[in-house]
Amino acid sequence: MYSKILSILFFFFLLINLTIYADQSVSVIAFEPSYISIIVGENRSVTVRLLIPDIIPPDVFIEFLYNDKPKDTQGYIDILPNITFTQQTGIDQSRVILIDGRHHGHLVVTAQSPQVNISSTYDFLLIDIARSKTLNILIQIVGWIYFIAWSISFYPQIILNFRRQSVVGLNFDFLALNILGHTCYSIFNICLYTSDDVQQQYYAKHPHGVLPVLLNDVRNIELLLYEYF
Repeated sequence: MYSKILSILFFFFLLINLTIYADQSVSVIAFEPSYISIIVGENRSVTVRLLIPDIIPPDVFIEFLYNDKPKDTQGYIDILPNITFTQQTGIDQSRVILIDGRHHGHLVVTAQSPQVNISSTYDFLLIDIARSKTLNILIQIVGWIYFIAWSISFYPQIILNFRRQSVVGLNFDFLALNILGHTCYSIFNICLYTSDDVQQQYYAKHPHGVLPVLLNDVRNIELLLYEYF
């Protein structure tokens, strides 16, 4: 019975993952990548790409906004130069901008143009500027320690049951609900971490938010091993 429930839930979440909102706005430009994390004093290049060159005016002037304010980066980065896309056959409709980290913090870069309507909900660049690389490494280390400790915590009970050749004291309702919870949690993490469609839906509901899933959160292997044993 539990396997049937898990199968139904899996296909349910898969259906959600494959569903795209029909009313999503059309993006005019794209920042590639749309999220960067840099250190104070470090720089990173980002590509700004025009997505719909066939329906735009001959020239499109792009001015960047910083937390919805023009020409005010609040000291986080250097002011980015304005760019112009020219509608010509054979011309690459992309420009490279250089992001220089000047002060630690969080900044959202959007754009505006007098020629086309650029959505700040879908067309934006998230920039996290950290004080030092050590803090970023520490975040990753703590996350992986959590993942390893959480995974190991399940095995003492399994080993004890194997040695006793008995499952006395083990509540099977807890086991079933735990598997169900980990299944849902793993599907959520995997979809949000790997699916562009799901990420777009997340950004539509949380504009300018940061994805709350890191690589160490994607723990489907642990779930499969736990269910197998």
